[in-house]
Amino acid sequence: MRSSESEETVAQAWTVSLCGELRLEIRGQRRESILRGRHGRMVLGYLVLNRSRAVPRHELEHALWGTAPPADPGSSLRAHLSRLRTALGEGVLCGSGELRLLLPDHAAIDVEQASASLGLAEAALREGSWKACLEAALGASMVLERPLLPGLDAEWIDAEARRLESGALRARSS
Repeated sequence: MRSSESEETVAQAWTVSLCGELRLEIRGQRRESILRGRHGRMVLGYLVLNRSRAVPRHELEHALWGTAPPADPGSSLRAHLSRLRTALGEGVLCGSGELRLLLPDHAAIDVEQASASLGLAEAALREGSWKACLEAALGASMVLERPLLPGLDAEWIDAEARRLESGALRARSS
């Protein structure tokens, strides 16, 4: 097996879906149940949506509890991060003061794939390639029309959902 095939196989073994049913699948195993509860799902969602940067712990605490944190937010966050590390495996969630999610480069992350498809649709529209535009727009719409992290409520989720809704509107108008 060539190196690129091996890397591609490993990357394809990772699936993260934040729109519709939350899904964390690694090498064919569903792992999201390890996260337990709404805050565990919120930790995963926030870190996936911000995986391009290191996230300070205080920012993650604010994302989880806003202005009404538990008595010991640090302890509660440690418990959620411990379960997330168990779900993801070694070396994926890095850092302590600042946290960074190091998923494989080509992991299948629904919101990122939808954004990429939307970009392809817009490029195809500019080039007058109607069939390519339609196919890419449909791919983006299939993801973006499902609710982001359903059943969870936070300002950052609402803001990201509005951004995704804007993308879905652009996909439908393409």
